Amino acid sequence: LDEIVKIRINKGSKMPPVHYLDKFTLSSALDHHVGNNEKNIHQGVVAVVEPLNAPSLEDWLENLQQKQSLVLLLDQVTDIRNIGAILRSAWAFGADAIITTDRNCPQESGAMIRAAAGAADHIPLIRVVNLTRAMSTLQKQGFILAGMTAAGKTPLKQIAGHERLGIIMGAEDKGLRRLTAEKADLLVRIPIANDMESLNVSVAAAIALYAANAS
Repeated sequence: LDEIVKIRINKGSKMPPVHYLDKFTLSSALDHHVGNNEKNIHQGVVAVVEPLNAPSLEDWLENLQQKQSLVLLLDQVTDIRNIGAILRSAWAFGADAIITTDRNCPQESGAMIRAAAGAADHIPLIRVVNLTRAMSTLQKQGFILAGMTAAGKTPLKQIAGHERLGIIMGAEDKGLRRLTAEKADLLVRIPIANDMESLNVSVAAAIALYAANAS
């Protein structure tokens, strides 16, 4: 197992010899290498893989065939399970991509992919250097950008009906950054109980995606 874990597998790489282990020995070996806890549940299988190959924002826009499009922008969302859950909701509600910054956003991991429940293979996670610059690029391509914030004045139902829409979700603790909020076309609030401060970002993203698809 040490040989398999350490080898970098490329096309044409020589694989180490196959060893047959009983179930108990295999499980113990995998526990040693990847752990067996809430974040790492291997279920008896480990794959050595390369990172997902996401397109650049410019290439993605160039290949965007349909006129109508829905994207999510993450403004420094950092929890890997939140990002995974957002990927899952994006797939469920027909979003075309998720855009986030290369910095202040964790790399894809087993826990993130697990939380995404297969969505990572269908929704590209596009990383950009500067989010406000990416917002400008989207706006030039006809996207209306809606920032989700408790301070928003636009009713949630008004994000529906746009041919090209970007929904911006803020960080778990601070929400949207000032420059991000100023650059958005709309600031939208999800109506919740007055004594409730906010929703989990993945829950809020799912609600916003549903509202964007409402007829």
